[in-house]
Amino acid sequence: MAVGRRLRPHGVGTDWVEGPTVFKDNSGDGWWVFMDEAGGRGYLPFHTDSLAEPDWSLPSDYRLPSRPRHGTVLPVTAEQLARVRAAYPNS
Repeated sequence: MAVGRRLRPHGVGTDWVEGPTVFKDNSGDGWWVFMDEAGGRGYLPFHTDSLAEPDWSLPSDYRLPSRPRHGTVLPVTAEQLARVRAAYPNS
């Protein structure tokens, strides 16, 4: 995947990734790609402000669930999120 070539020069330090999923930031401030660094750190969230001129970075303060797997991101409204959290309060 071409994203891997663009990550290494920017200090992220990964050569091999798989299972990418790209989505627009909820705030409208850029884009995210979640990728699995197989055999390495696992699933990682990278951010860029532009897809036309990507400068991918890995936030130092990211938090993902334990051992996430390949998947996709679905947009939800605040109301939908509240209903999910109410239905699964200990998750």
